[in-house]
Amino acid sequence: MDQPGLHDRHPGAVFFYLLLIALASFPDGVFVPRVLRWLIPLGIPLTCFVSFPDIDEDVQGIVGLVALLGVLGSQFIRFRREPEGIVRQQIKYAGFGFAAGILLVLAALIVAASMGDDPSGYTPLMSLVVLLLFSTGMAAMAVGLLVALTRFRLWEADTVITRSAAYAVVTLIVGVVWAASSDLVKLVITEVMGHDSEAGATTVGAIIAAGVFSPTQSAVLGWTRKHFGGPLDQIHDAAKRLKSWGLTESPEEVATRALSMIDQAAHPAASAIVLDTAMGHELIAAREVTSADDPKLVEKLVLEDEESSVGTLLIGRRSDGNRYNKQEIDAIREIIPSLAEALRVARGRFSRESAMQQRMEEMAARLAQLEGDSRNQLS
Repeated sequence: MDQPGLHDRHPGAVFFYLLLIALASFPDGVFVPRVLRWLIPLGIPLTCFVSFPDIDEDVQGIVGLVALLGVLGSQFIRFRREPEGIVRQQIKYAGFGFAAGILLVLAALIVAASMGDDPSGYTPLMSLVVLLLFSTGMAAMAVGLLVALTRFRLWEADTVITRSAAYAVVTLIVGVVWAASSDLVKLVITEVMGHDSEAGATTVGAIIAAGVFSPTQSAVLGWTRKHFGGPLDQIHDAAKRLKSWGLTESPEEVATRALSMIDQAAHPAASAIVLDTAMGHELIAAREVTSADDPKLVEKLVLEDEESSVGTLLIGRRSDGNRYNKQEIDAIREIIPSLAEALRVARGRFSRESAMQQRMEEMAARLAQLEGDSRNQLS
């Protein structure tokens, strides 16, 4: 005969084990660090421990929570080891889902704790609030993982998350300033003018908060736009540097930096730049490919400015498998004239410098030959 309560814990035990393994191997089934592979056999006794009915439930809860938090902490290690790309976005979005979910569940626990231990004192409204907070928190964790695994529009999600966090910071700062200034001004005014002026003190506090809101919003959102702006913002700011690069760098360096800019703005899985030469075409820069004929490169954009074309920009699909949105397409098209001009200037300057260097080497060789002939004649 089964022990009392053991049968009821089997589904939860299986869920705990699967969650432990899934978190350790998220998002591609590879364990990072590799030592986490030992969770496959060691997770079985751990699961039995946290689900066995004769052990103190508080101890089981602490051990299970520590195990899950330890596995979640391993994702920070993986995040730092991964290069910029879709895997980091998956970890970031799943982390956002878990963070939002944990905060909502924590809020539900705080509300439930404030209601006391007596169920008869629970009001229907407060019970509904606790249920909604807890259910929404659990759903946020699941949705975060689901979106990360489907890899749907993760780059847009990253921008939305960052901007939402920026607005949250602005709201928090303004709320704290309003609360602090309101109490301080109320204290000063009531001491000077009496208790009948509390309404005026509240108005003054609101005015102070409004004065803080505008510069705080500009500073926080300006920083956010600079570091996490849309594709057009990133390209527009970076394209201004292309002209100066054309005056100082080689065509290969200009093309490499341009591909880096495009990667940050549009996130293609692969990209390359081919320069037109007198002998044909030359691949001067590439990311994730070694040849201009690679099947990953599905889009070809002619690099041309007001004079003529200088080469071709080749890009692949987005790294998350989705189509480019209008902002990303507009950003790529906006950089083309500046990139073509920079490549033209860099190629012309580099050709002149190469020709001059070749002539100087020929002159040095000729002078060395003349010096050798003179020494032979003297000897």
